[in-house]
Amino acid sequence: MYYKHLLAKRAENPDDPAAGQTLFGHTKYVVQAMEKLNDRLAKQLQVLTEGEIDFDAWRHCSLAAAWLHDLGKANDHFQAMIRNPKFRQGARHEALGIVVVDELLADWLQGFWDRYPPWLQAAVYFAIAGHHLKFPDRQPRSSLKILFLGSHPDLRHCLACGNGHTHAASQKHTLADLVLSGKIRHSPCRHHP
Repeated sequence: MYYKHLLAKRAENPDDPAAGQTLFGHTKYVVQAMEKLNDRLAKQLQVLTEGEIDFDAWRHCSLAAAWLHDLGKANDHFQAMIRNPKFRQGARHEALGIVVVDELLADWLQGFWDRYPPWLQAAVYFAIAGHHLKFPDRQPRSSLKILFLGSHPDLRHCLACGNGHTHAASQKHTLADLVLSGKIRHSPCRHHP
């Protein structure tokens, strides 16, 4: 099934959602909110940590988490569920987000991860997995054949949005649609046991 828009939030009219209901709009707003939080908390963070945390690394970590946190919503199960509450998705978007970031975007993000201490990548993964406090998912799920909508234009916009903040790579990154089956049930991060 083709979706005109990838949604992050339920919309009365999925074909004409408000900006904040789309995956791109929601991601953009979350990144903007994190920028404002970083601006307001910079001095307090330095005082609180007695200058032991590099604020530039912290800022990039929080922006990367804001940017990547909902990429797992770009799948046919989440999109069906957000449009029809009776539909039961095969995996939560947080688990899919870890698979997307750790496997599908790994090469593209590697240069970004390499510029910072190892805790930064782990912190971003924890933020993706835990931003709803429902991970790990203990609900029985009926299907693990999920189509990741990697070629959708809305996802390309999301990737471009984050690239501007994190400078993940010097070039744009695109993904293809991909069936994720079996990767979700056991999806430990390759880099962090």
